Amino acid sequence: MFYEIRESVRIIIDMNEKPLVLLTGATGFIGRHVTRELLKRGYKLRILTRHPELVNFVDKQYVEIKKVNYLDIQTLYDVAKDVDFVVHIAGVIKGRTFDVFKKGNIYSTRNLLEAVRRGNVRKFVFLSSQSAAGPSYERPLTEEDEAKPVSFYGLSKKIAERYVEKSGIPYVILRPSAVFGEGDRETFLLFKMVKNGISISIGDGPLFNIIYVGDLVEIIVRVLERNVINKKYFVNNGEVLSPKRLNEIIKKIMGKRYVFHIKVPQAAAVFFAFLAEYYSNITGRESMLTREKMRELRQYRWLASNELLKKEIFDRFTSSEEALKRAYVWYKKEGWL
Repeated sequence: MFYEIRESVRIIIDMNEKPLVLLTGATGFIGRHVTRELLKRGYKLRILTRHPELVNFVDKQYVEIKKVNYLDIQTLYDVAKDVDFVVHIAGVIKGRTFDVFKKGNIYSTRNLLEAVRRGNVRKFVFLSSQSAAGPSYERPLTEEDEAKPVSFYGLSKKIAERYVEKSGIPYVILRPSAVFGEGDRETFLLFKMVKNGISISIGDGPLFNIIYVGDLVEIIVRVLERNVINKKYFVNNGEVLSPKRLNEIIKKIMGKRYVFHIKVPQAAAVFFAFLAEYYSNITGRESMLTREKMRELRQYRWLASNELLKKEIFDRFTSSEEALKRAYVWYKKEGWL
């Protein structure tokens, strides 16, 4: 049992009677892990999704599944009643225009906040991104630094954070770095290339942090269960990686002795991004590689301090190599590799 202060009223939360969590983004890479862990720990779940048919990885008798349109606030009013906690993971990570990110990250968050504000929500946990803060320069960023995003995605997450902070609802904002682990399709592409004997980087690539998905899930659960509100945390394991180091770890894990490395000049990468956007315009399918994404990839450092997180929430991080090993074992088991 623990205590939470909200508007000068002491609320006693008995964790032996697990509360109802409203969860968005359950069908994504991170959301699937969060869903399974919350159910494992006995939480009651109400999953909001645009595609209920994709919630096919849990026994549906243990969850409520509600189809929603995040841009239709009335549908959100109907499903946001009587919830204790909100874990908002859903969002858009790729797009060619700012309008795509506004709808997927800003308007959706604003509308969800408005819907749950009518109830007695104890805490709103928002999964933002390190991109909301922007790159680092002379030193790793801290939570006190001014956010200076360099992409549409980062800007949309920054604006969504402001809505959360000004909502009047007790909140915690998490800014994870790159998230690796079982089921991650982005990391899988790196393994697939190394399996085929090649690795690729854009220039020397930026220095960056990562976090293992299992650690991120544990952090989300601890944020729910601990007496912490109205805080913001960078989430990473503290290790500094580069594309070269990342590929070396993957090569070691896979037992590959010889891998041909291709260093793509930034100018060429921008041109490839232009071609990817042109293809997207034809097919209507958004590409991860865009000129917008290149604004992030051209930065030299994406480093943030995890000291506040270690002090207040979690300090037993999975190493980058171990995270990649677990991902590799999963890819092999599931027949991806």
